[in-house]
Amino acid sequence: LMGNRISKFKTIMLKSANGEGCNQLLHCYQNQDSISYNLWRSALSIAAFCEEGTTAAHKMSENYPGYDPEEVEIKVQDLQRKGGPHFCETFEKENPDGCDGCQHKGKITTPITLGKEIARAEETEEGTYEVEDEEEQVSYSIPSFPFPYFRGKAGGIYRSSPEDDEPVLVYEHDLYVVKRMKDPEIGEVAYIRLHLPQDGVKEFTMAASALLGKDEPKKLLGQHGVIGHKGQMDNIVSFLVSSIKDIQLSKKAEIMRTQFGWADNDSKFIIGDREVTADNVYYSPPSTHTANIAQHMVARGTLEKWKEVFNMYSRPGLEANAFAALTAFGSPLLKFMGLSGAIINVIFKNSGSGKSTTLYMCNSVWGHPHKLASIPSDTMNARMHKLGVMNNLPFTMDEITNMRAEDFSNMAYAMSQGRGKDRQKASANELRANNTTWGNISLTSGNASFYEK
Repeated sequence: LMGNRISKFKTIMLKSANGEGCNQLLHCYQNQDSISYNLWRSALSIAAFCEEGTTAAHKMSENYPGYDPEEVEIKVQDLQRKGGPHFCETFEKENPDGCDGCQHKGKITTPITLGKEIARAEETEEGTYEVEDEEEQVSYSIPSFPFPYFRGKAGGIYRSSPEDDEPVLVYEHDLYVVKRMKDPEIGEVAYIRLHLPQDGVKEFTMAASALLGKDEPKKLLGQHGVIGHKGQMDNIVSFLVSSIKDIQLSKKAEIMRTQFGWADNDSKFIIGDREVTADNVYYSPPSTHTANIAQHMVARGTLEKWKEVFNMYSRPGLEANAFAALTAFGSPLLKFMGLSGAIINVIFKNSGSGKSTTLYMCNSVWGHPHKLASIPSDTMNARMHKLGVMNNLPFTMDEITNMRAEDFSNMAYAMSQGRGKDRQKASANELRANNTTWGNISLTSGNASFYEK
């Protein structure tokens, strides 16, 4: 499968020497000086299609008195070009007694079957396999698999076992656990990568607890494109569980991000599912906190067209709109001024003045113009949660005209304090963990001044 199945001539000959292989090939090797041309050619046809190829062909010919290395190589090339390994019946036709007593007679059609095995991929010095995705021209490092699993030379997962004649195919495509992560809500999470021949590379996460169920892990894997029959799916789940346990011995789990913006002592910046450092951009799987918003933080269109649209704010009379929209770039810097939050309310008494568009322009720097904005029907708790997730990115709230003054007052105090309210656990006399914090600029729009309200 996928170019992983090979045959080794050495394996065939070792079996033959022990009485478990092909007596015809053993006869050809031991009697090179006396066998017929046709029998020699049949023996070469097996060697030619084994991994050792020409080397094995020379071993089957070098004791012939008229041995000519060049002739052997020409014959091998001719066999490889025009045919395939000869059948058992071809050997028996040329040497009728050679197949007498063969334990494989009637069970195989050609001696090359006796040397079949799965070619293993070669690891790098770091214990990984380097592969390239032609779709994106990106190089990936696939970690070595836990024993008894191994990767095929052309990809795929195999499991070796003393009870099996040959390794068992677990899954025909590259599928592996990249790392362990911890989600504050669901606990241990496996970050998994899947390589598909037509769709390229897909990345997804699964709760470790989900892999322990009976049917749930198969359903979740199927949703991400990992498809197999019942027995195969059981093998795939067992492989993933073994991989997680193996990583637990060597690497500490990483924390999944619950907020966007600055992280790890301001050495990293989180945007959607990306982690930006001074040197590179890495994939950062969204947690349950950030997943719904992260899906709207993707690049679309071109920078040139975006600049062309944004530059409409350079016109006289649109200075206030430009100031508000540019909070997209100012918001991530607010924390370095020692402030936890600020509010800019874009007001104009009439509709159609471009208030909402200003908010959308701000959002367009980070993702989807409309879907990143809060709307009037959002609950207060939903707004506070979203404010905490955005963290250092701007928080936009459209059309607050009909919002009660008391509600806005509570929100304004919370925004300036930089954290959500504490809550007590229902089952214990203690506070819940409060991870809802922020340091950003909130951009709102309305038809009236809430400063006056």
